[in-house]
Amino acid sequence: MQDNIIKGRIHSYHTLTAIDGPGLRFLLFMQGCRLRCRYCHNPDSWSFDAGTEYSAEEMLDIILQYAEYVKGGLTVSGGEPLLQQEFLTELLELCRQYDMHTAIDTAGSVPLTEDSPILNVTDLFLLDIKHSDTNKYHDLTGANLQTTLDNARLFSRLGKRMWIRYVLVPDLTDGIDDMKRLREFIDTLSTVDKVIVQPYSALGIGKWDNLGIPYTLRDTQPPSKDLIREAEEILVR
Repeated sequence: MQDNIIKGRIHSYHTLTAIDGPGLRFLLFMQGCRLRCRYCHNPDSWSFDAGTEYSAEEMLDIILQYAEYVKGGLTVSGGEPLLQQEFLTELLELCRQYDMHTAIDTAGSVPLTEDSPILNVTDLFLLDIKHSDTNKYHDLTGANLQTTLDNARLFSRLGKRMWIRYVLVPDLTDGIDDMKRLREFIDTLSTVDKVIVQPYSALGIGKWDNLGIPYTLRDTQPPSKDLIREAEEILVR
């Protein structure tokens, strides 16, 4: 029976974070992602062969060691967490037995249905919508925007709470019409509690260099305060 234990590939974890869901939280980074976002902070999380394997119970034991401090709950990020749904469903189910609030930080790039078990054990989805234009989204991530929009509509229809995240990159995601289009889409959703504009930073550039991957935004600067304010006036209400 031991061979049937589901293992998850874990990239890393942080024991105290206050920006990835309500309250102080345990932040778990899963290994593996199919997106190739041009500003990714963790390109070392892309590979499905790296990371450390844990069972859900082994990971729970680590999380419980910090339960006194991370009373906000658990947030799972990545990589793309939804690529390891079987493991993640088991882990979040265990966490909820300890009355932990559970959140998943996802790009929404993995198709879900109303029957997906992960929906029953997740209290909050932090949904990263990278762009509102289909072609620009593909240029930025290499993926299909429609899957993310479909998942957002599914979360809304099922009453799943959402925070929408949008990375503001000068000359890439700062188009006024593009941001207005995203706001119009958000207005069609009924369960969005918060919209967060995240200013671009080149925090992960060292990892790109170490991995020998060309970083195409090397000359891009963080957005100005005026640009951030303009984006927030459009997206944050």
